[in-house]
Order: sequence, then structure tokens, then C-alpha cells
Amino acid sequence: MRYEEFGKFDAEWAAFSLYYVTGTSMIVDGSAANLDNLSFRGVVDTQASKTVVSWTGTSAPTECMQLFWQLAMAQLRARLGHAPIVLSALLKIWRATLADTFDAVNFDLHRVLSALDIEDLSYRYRDYSALTTWYLDAWAPVPGKDIIESPFSAALLSGPYTEPTPGDYSVLYDVTQELTAALLSGVDWAFLQKVRKAPATGSYHRATFYFDTQGKRPHLAVRYMLPLEFYAADVASGLIRLDKPLDASKGLDLYRLYLGAVERAQTGTPVKLFLRNHGEVTHPILQVWDDSPTWSDPVQIAGAGSGVLSHVVLAESAVSQQYTAKFTSASAFQVKGVAYRDNPTSLNPTYGTGGWDGTIGSDFVAPSGGLTIPAAGWSLAGFQVNDEFEFSVLGNTTDAAWPADSNDQVEMTFDSGGSADGANFRPIPGQTTRSTASVTIDATSKKFPTKAVVALSWPASTKAFVSDADGSPIQHGAVASVATAALGTAAFTGSGLNDLTRSGNYRGNADRNYRVELDATGTPDTFKWSHDGGSSWEATGVAITGALQHLEDGVYVTFAATTGHTLGDRWDWTATCWGVTLSGLTNNSDVMPAGSIVATTLPLLSVAPGVWRQASADFGASSSPANRVYLTVAPGSDFTAGQTVFVQDLANEAVYEERVIQTVAATYLDMTAAFAGDYEAGAIVLRKGSGEKALWLRPHTTSGTTEQRKDFRLNVRS
Repeated sequence: MRYEEFGKFDAEWAAFSLYYVTGTSMIVDGSAANLDNLSFRGVVDTQASKTVVSWTGTSAPTECMQLFWQLAMAQLRARLGHAPIVLSALLKIWRATLADTFDAVNFDLHRVLSALDIEDLSYRYRDYSALTTWYLDAWAPVPGKDIIESPFSAALLSGPYTEPTPGDYSVLYDVTQELTAALLSGVDWAFLQKVRKAPATGSYHRATFYFDTQGKRPHLAVRYMLPLEFYAADVASGLIRLDKPLDASKGLDLYRLYLGAVERAQTGTPVKLFLRNHGEVTHPILQVWDDSPTWSDPVQIAGAGSGVLSHVVLAESAVSQQYTAKFTSASAFQVKGVAYRDNPTSLNPTYGTGGWDGTIGSDFVAPSGGLTIPAAGWSLAGFQVNDEFEFSVLGNTTDAAWPADSNDQVEMTFDSGGSADGANFRPIPGQTTRSTASVTIDATSKKFPTKAVVALSWPASTKAFVSDADGSPIQHGAVASVATAALGTAAFTGSGLNDLTRSGNYRGNADRNYRVELDATGTPDTFKWSHDGGSSWEATGVAITGALQHLEDGVYVTFAATTGHTLGDRWDWTATCWGVTLSGLTNNSDVMPAGSIVATTLPLLSVAPGVWRQASADFGASSSPANRVYLTVAPGSDFTAGQTVFVQDLANEAVYEERVIQTVAATYLDMTAAFAGDYEAGAIVLRKGSGEKALWLRPHTTSGTTEQRKDFRLNVRS
């Protein structure tokens, strides 16, 4: 379990904005019958004012104040990821209320529907019929159109006047589900807070919200898990320590896996750890890696041109960004890079920034970010002004905190009966790519066409594996060779004009034997072409133009003359696709479809979801019975008598223990022994032995590196 606070202090990772809503809600037609009859006070208020927002009323119970909150999510996503398992999320807001002794104030949070920006809503439902009085820059949300009418979280506070003490946030909203949805949405989170007097006998009431005054700030307190977590093993028993997920950001040795440095030319003792799946999906294949940057396939998102960008090249230090290349002519383009995934900083938010432009005829090297768009990635023709190509980079974070060779000095292997599998140790910095065509393994050595790869990262004899996307079948082998896309050398056969030139960047999914042959003479001459050496023909009677002529997959031909050729003259060459050849494979006719994984990392196979629930009520030593825990979701067949469960409190990370199940009921579990501690609702109840994969790490020396601590970050991907 992890814990983060956002926004409580200036140095934390949350940026709240606040607007005070004024006006009267109404439907678009402006009729009196459609008024929501809610009066408001105040004007737009922003974070820059660093003040309080107050509301006072003395009459009708419908009087209320509405506040529009916005929370910038980029840095929260950078800390939590897009899809964490949010166990508990509390939105805490400073407030003071003044009311009669018998009065009370309701606090409701409503989801915003139609827009996530205050400017998008201003004036949209403004009353032009003079039925209501509007304040400066006023707007009011319409239930069912701008906001969900039912609140997603609420609080009720009674009078009289209360003033929270330092450190106490007296309005606490449970926003667990809403925060989960906001993280997944990819946009900022916005909600409306409605403050209204509850129906009661009191007559005077006030609500004050401190936004950024006297050190009182709204903030989020989040307890969460990542879908995939690493855990240390107990030194004595080697069993998983579920109370201690590895988290280098904590800065504490208890949360880090430290492999002591070894003497030159030695290899250290293996250390056991576990990878645990807390998510809901079974992962057929998982790979532990060291943040090697990866790129998504470039796609054209605008323009009518037919040009293609096949791949990019990333430096080891490349950072996460979403890039777009926009053409300003048939060959020139500009690049922008905006914040993406775990990097909340935009490198170049606008086109035309100095140094962020290039042409298809040469490599574009970004001034920052570690990106290269190689000339070999573009097709030669077909681009038009305003064509745009987009791709994303998942960058490197490891080397920003640890020396580049730290992970090079660590090896990992499978678990084999509780011990390290000594035959399968391999370095952490592995490489992964995807095949671009189906391959049947009918020989011990086989080439797998792949996306563009850097050959130096795939050294010969490195252990590797190949598998389809669902992990079956899987084969292990070793890297025999790596091929770079190339056109090869052309051979001319004939007695006439030898004036054909070839150009382009081959992006096909197989090695092909091309033949271009003159099939008619005239004005102009014509040719036919084949990609299987002339066994069959892809096109015949193609008129020679004297300009670039595209065959397929980035292969172009040009004839210097349009007439004067000799019938039957031909040119032959072999185009080589990107690919990795693996040797030592088992010849058993396994079919690996396009999209299969080809990797040098260690595959952890079939990591099924762990079985866990959350407690629906407080339980433990002070409860009766002291051995019972009620669950938010029925235990069903996931829990049976005799199994061991691990429980951990959400409010206090130090409170945890293990118990054995005695009986399973419809809504609760009874243990064979009473709990020793007390636990709050929401506590984790986890079945031990489910969702876990053991692996082993050891330090080793690497030629040319300096002796150092082996203290590093672990990453995982499916």
C-alpha cells in the first residue's frame, strides 16, 4: 500500500483552481418555469487571490453557495499513473460554519458533465429574458446538462460555529471512485461543490472556505496500490513481505532492494523478491526492465498526403512526450512535444520553436528529449502541407536518479523450487520489440520481422524469447543476428539501357526478391514488377514516367529515359526487412502471429490476479466477535477455510497481521483466532499465495564500469 498527499503544501503535486458560481440555474429556453430557484452570492474567485470564500444567508432553506473546483491532473498522473488501484481518496477542505445551535449545513459534490473549463460554461445558460439578476461574469450550471444532479460525495455539519484547528480539515469528502475515473480520463478533474442550509429551525448560517490563506489549503490524501507491485522477501524464510512494497521514491532502506557491491570479477549472492498482480486481468507475459525508452507507431492524424513515417530512434535518456510533426511544405516539417505519461513538463508546446524543424532528407535531432526522427523513417514522396504525424514516447526515468551502469551490474533469473535458477540469469536492461508478420517456427533458426531495432542493443548469443500476445506458445532461444532494413544491390540482366535507379526506405514485413522487367517498348516503354523473383507479377504494363515511381512499402524506382529500352531487360535485388534472427528454437511448428513479443528480458509467465477485498466496517480486537471481518464484496469461492489471509489497515501502515480462515459466510470471514489489532473500514484483506511470482536478483561486475551500490528502480510491462 502506498500513501500520497497532494496540495497540502506548496511543494506538493497538486494545483487547485476555485471559482465562485453566481446566478440562477435555468434551462436554455429561459422560461420562468425552468428556473432552479437557487440564489448565489459573489463573483469569480481565483487561486491568485489567496483568500477565503464566504456565504451568509438568513432566510429560505434553498439559499446556497456553489463553488467550481478544478484540479490539474498531469502531475498526479505522473505520481500515481493512469490506472492505480485507489483504496481510499479523501478530499479535505478547510471550512468554518456559523449557525444556530439546531441548524446544519449540507456540503455536496456534483460531477461536471459538459465542460471542464469555467470559460467553456460562461454565458452558456445566461438569462437574456431579465427573469433573474446576474452578477459580473456569472454563470450557473444546469442539473442534467452541466452537472449530475445527485452528488457523488456529501457531508452534513451541524452548528454552532466551529473553526478547525491547524492540521484538521473539517470537510472530508470520499472521492475514491471519482478520482479513479479522473485519472483514467486524461483530462483535468472538475466538480461543483454545493453548500446549502439543511431544512431546520435555525435562521442564520454561514459557510467559509479557506482556499489559500493562513496555510490552510485544500488537498487530497490518497492510499493506493499499483496494479503490479514488487515486494521484498523475508531474509530468513524467503516468504513475501506483503507489508513492504518496494518503492524507491520513499527514500527509506525498508522500501528499497539493496544489493551490496561486489569485488571486481565477482558475482554476488542472489536476493529473492516477488512481483504481485493486484489488478483484475491475468497477464500471460510480464517483463521486468530498466526503463528502456519505447515509441508508439506513428500515425497520420491530419492532412490528405500519402507519405509515411515508419519509426523513430530514441536515446537511452529519452523522456516521455507526445510528439507531433506537421509539414510546412512537401519535404519540411516542424515538431512539437507536449507532456505525456510520467513526464508532466512540455518540451515544446508550439510549432515553430527554434531548432524544432527538419526535412525528410536528413535526420531530425530534437534539441531536448532524446528524440531522433531519422531520414530513413520517412517515405520519399507523398507529403502535403498540413500533414501531421503523431507518436508517443514512454521515456527513461531510471538514469535520472541512478548512474547509467547501475542496472547493467544486476542480473535476474527465474525462481526454481524456492531457489534461483542459475541457468537463466540475464541482465536487467533487456530489449523488447514486436513482430510485424506471422512466422511459423519450422526450423531451429528463424528470422522474425520486427519494428525498427537498434542492432547494438541485441548482441549475438544474448538469451531471448518469442511468444504470441497471450503467452502461448512461447519459445526460448538466443540472438543469432539482427537485420536492418535495406534495399540491397541491384543486378542488371540484358543488352539495352541500364538506367534504372532505386531509392526509398524499405518498410516491408518480409525479405523480398524484387524484379523489374521491360514488358513493352513504345512511347513510353512499360515494365512489370515482382517481389518474389518473377514467380508472379504484382503489376504489368506500367508506363515509365521518368520520375519517382512507387512499387510498394517504400521502394521507389526511377528510369532516366522513358523510351529506348530493350524488351526483356531486367533488374533484380533483395530488400531486407527489419528483423531479429533467433537460434536454438524447438522445431515444433509453433505459429507466432504478427504482434508477437520478441525480447531479451526475462519473461514471467501467467501472472494471474491476486485475490483480495476491502473491509466494509471496522473490525479487530475491540469488535465482537474479534475474529470476524465483513467485506465490501462477497467472498464467494475466492476464499475457503484453511487459507491464510493478510490484513493491513489503511490508516496506519504499521498495523497488519496474518490469520487463517475458519469459515466463509455470505458477507464475512471468520478466522481461527481473534485479531490482535483494530482495523478501520477499507482495510485490505488479501489471500496469500495468489497473484505472486518469485524472481531473483544478484549483483555482478561489468567490464569498464565503476564499483558502486546496486540500488536501482524496478519496472514492469506486459
